[in-house]
Amino acid sequence: MEKLYRLVLATLCLSLLSIACNGQSHPSEPNAVYVDDYTESVPITADVDVQYIVILWLLPNGNYDAQVSVGSLSFSGSNCSPITTTSLYAIMETISDDAVAVALSHGYPSCGMSAWSKPFRVWVEECGIRSGTGCSTSFSPASGTGWGYRSYGLTCPGTGSPATVTQGGTTGDLCTGSESALYP
Repeated sequence: MEKLYRLVLATLCLSLLSIACNGQSHPSEPNAVYVDDYTESVPITADVDVQYIVILWLLPNGNYDAQVSVGSLSFSGSNCSPITTTSLYAIMETISDDAVAVALSHGYPSCGMSAWSKPFRVWVEECGIRSGTGCSTSFSPASGTGWGYRSYGLTCPGTGSPATVTQGGTTGDLCTGSESALYP
C-alpha cells in the first residue's frame, strides 16, 4: 500500500510540476517518475565503506532505473589509504551492483508469483574528478560530462523466490582528463 501511495504521490507531483518532486530528473527519460531515494553503504575493501545516494525511477514502460551521482560518494573506515588508488570505475561498479540489490530489496520491481524478465539500468555520471586522499577522497562530475549506464537483466522465477541478476554492459562516453565511472 505504501508503494502505491508513493507512486500516486510521485505521479501527481510530476503532473503538477513537470519535474520530479526531489528536484532531479532522469538522465534520458523525461517522463520517468521519481519513486524514492536511499542513502546506502557498501564495502569497497575489508576496511573501507562507501556511502552513496541512489535515486529510483519508474519508467513509462513499467521498468525501473537507478541513478547515482559521483558527487554523493563519501568514505569511512579504519584504513582508507587504498581508496586513494582505487579507480572510480571499480568504486562505481561495486555501487551499481549494490544499487540493483537495494532496488530489489525495496520491491522495485517486486518478484512474486508471476515469472518475468526485465532490464534494469544504473545511471552514473560518465566522468569524475577526484580530490583528497584516503577517507577524505571525494569526486565531482567532470565539466560537461553526461550520463551513462550499466545494464542488468532481472529475472523473476515466479515462485516467490527473489529475482536473479545478471550483469550486462556499459553505455557511455570515454573520458579525457578525468576518471571514467564506466570503463576501466
